[in-house]
Amino acid sequence: MPINRLTIESAAVTGTHTSTPVAVGTITGDYTIKLFVSAMTLANARIQIEESADSFSTAKPLVVWNFQGPVPLEGLEVSFRKREAAGSDLFGTAGAEARVNVVELNGYAPVSATYDAWIEY
Repeated sequence: MPINRLTIESAAVTGTHTSTPVAVGTITGDYTIKLFVSAMTLANARIQIEESADSFSTAKPLVVWNFQGPVPLEGLEVSFRKREAAGSDLFGTAGAEARVNVVELNGYAPVSATYDAWIEY
């Protein structure tokens, strides 16, 4: 079965940052959220995938990852499967959206991180 891929965001950031939301209301069944950090300076980062069914009036963290840089030259990939959500995710709910939120990026100046985030389903 072919895997569908929905890009959440590809970005280079130098501080806290929130991506534009993507619709996930039509994603039913199994899914995997992946985050690939291709570069990060000597910094600490907390990056989370958030979901909402009300245009982010309320945002619910689905998964939170903590990183300590610098990352290896080959980058660093992490993933999160639907079964890890314990049934509390909003995927497949009408109007549901997901986004990347770089909640924290700090360390020795200048700090930066480059990442790609996507959903496979």
